[in-house]
Amino acid sequence: MPLLPDTVDIWIAHIDDTAVLGVPNTSLDGILAPEERERRSRLRFGSDRKLFTMAHALLRMALARYAPVLPSAWTFTRGAYGKPALRADQMQMHRLYFSLSHAGTAVTCAVCHAADVGVDIEPLDNAVDPCELAASVLSPAEQASLSALENGARRQRFLALWTLKEAYVKARGLGLSFPLQDCSFSLDPPQIAFAGHVVDDPDDWQFDSQLVDNGHIIAAAAHLGSARPLRFRYRYSRDCQS
Repeated sequence: MPLLPDTVDIWIAHIDDTAVLGVPNTSLDGILAPEERERRSRLRFGSDRKLFTMAHALLRMALARYAPVLPSAWTFTRGAYGKPALRADQMQMHRLYFSLSHAGTAVTCAVCHAADVGVDIEPLDNAVDPCELAASVLSPAEQASLSALENGARRQRFLALWTLKEAYVKARGLGLSFPLQDCSFSLDPPQIAFAGHVVDDPDDWQFDSQLVDNGHIIAAAAHLGSARPLRFRYRYSRDCQS
């Protein structure tokens, strides 16, 4: 299925999957670049190394579905705050924007032709305490929206807000340099507002937030530019062949 100009494809894989986009897990190592394998070797736990391998293989194989490039042949650069992007020559030829995230027992990547994108994933059983973190990552309006909720609903709403913020920051390529309290989200549908000193236009952004069937919440952000509106399409690795 081609990647349409108005679509953000969001690919999802789970650590228990035996293959990524039809490629057996035992064959994923050869898809990664030496630099990725070196980064993986610094991870302490085997589950983290497996998740890292699946995430980076998923990205490479997803990109290869939209351009005649071998998964192992993609080359990446990084922006000032670490945002990855295709190397200039590949970007000029194939015009693919992407973002990658992994947490808990799942990995995801977002791919789009039309706009800078960001994606973030968190497990619903994340051990974070919303009450402890709220003041450091949420705006006053967002904190107020949590106060009347019961524990389970409070956790889910906090994770929805947190992942949306992370997706936005990833799409902009700002990393930790952007204070998360300076943007504020309403939900259903997700929309962003900014503190007065932030130079950005809420109308330039489109967001999506979904619960997926492996117990995770995913948020995606797209900087629209001239492409509006966009459609977010969720695709599971286990349903696809190589």
